[in-house]
Formats: sequence, C-alpha cells, structure tokens
Amino acid sequence: MEKLTLKFNEPELCALAYTEGKEVRSQINPADVSIMFTLCDGRRIFAEPALAAEIEAANPRRGQTIQLLKKKVAGEVTYFVTPVAVAPRVTEVPRPAPTQPQTAVATRPVNALDQHLQGGGNESTPLRAHSAIPPSTPLGTQMSKRLLGSLLCAINACHEAETYSARLGRPLQFSSEDVRCFAITAMIQNSKEGGVL
Repeated sequence: MEKLTLKFNEPELCALAYTEGKEVRSQINPADVSIMFTLCDGRRIFAEPALAAEIEAANPRRGQTIQLLKKKVAGEVTYFVTPVAVAPRVTEVPRPAPTQPQTAVATRPVNALDQHLQGGGNESTPLRAHSAIPPSTPLGTQMSKRLLGSLLCAINACHEAETYSARLGRPLQFSSEDVRCFAITAMIQNSKEGGVL
C-alpha cells in the first residue's frame, strides 16, 4: 500500500475514492489517532485530525480533485485543502436520424485523437493527452488544458475497453464517475512524473 505523505510547502493533487475516512489508532501509542483516506489512484493518506477536519470542511465529492498543502504558520503546522474546479459534465444528446441521405464529406484529422478515431492512428504509438486537445478549444489555464487532455484520453480508453470487452462476450460499461476517476488518476500520475499533458 503506497502512502501519500505531505511535505511542507509542496502542494499535492489527489482525489478521494470515498468521502469519509476511517479512524486508525497507532499500534505504538493508541492515543495517537489519524484518519485514513483512500485515494482514487490506490494510495492512502493518514491524516492528522487537523487535516481530516480541513478535508471535511472542504466537502469534496468522491473523485473530485483536491489540492492539499501543509505549511507552518506562526510556528504551527497548518493544512489547506482546496477543491480544484473542473469543467461541467457534458451529456451527449442523441441526434435525430437524418431525413435525407447525406454524402460523406472527407475531413482532414485535426489532431492525433481525431486521426486515431478515424482509423489512421498507429496502434504502437500511444496517444499523448496534449495531442488530443483541439486547437480551437478556448482554455485559459495550463491546468484546464491538462485536465481536458486527461478526460479525453480517459473517455477514449473507456470506449476502447468497452468495445474490446463486448467483442470477447464479456461486456462492461464505465460510468461517468469511472471516467472522471481515471482522468484524475492519469493527471496526478503525469504531474508526479513532471510531464506536461
């Protein structure tokens, strides 16, 4: 079990797999209590009561990205928990069937994701999230670009997995929560590796 340990003045992005933590007592000193939270990427954080109270006060949703920061303020350890804003969920609306036959229009793929979806992608070359962001998308911050890239890759991966499992006769279906958790995990891992999506 990998553990997330906060260091002073180093913000950490993470997402809770469950909104409530579990009380854990120290085996050495039973008076020492911490609250264990499981994260979407499988790690755990053993929060001191002060951090657990800050997480509870921030009231993050399951799978929502939060930033944890440990600082020394006036000689005391202080924790800051900030929910990271995400783009609103988009629900695909079914399109009505066309009334007249339409002719196919050949379009040039805009980016690697479009090329991959149109069948021109090289299977041996994995898609990078930064190539999946359409250039016309108005994104103001690097974080929003990274989050969008992670979401697009997670959606594509879930779709491919669902298609593959259906071909095997073992269909499975991912929920929007699953997709969001995959995207957040990918974004956190990429941030740890110092990469830019």
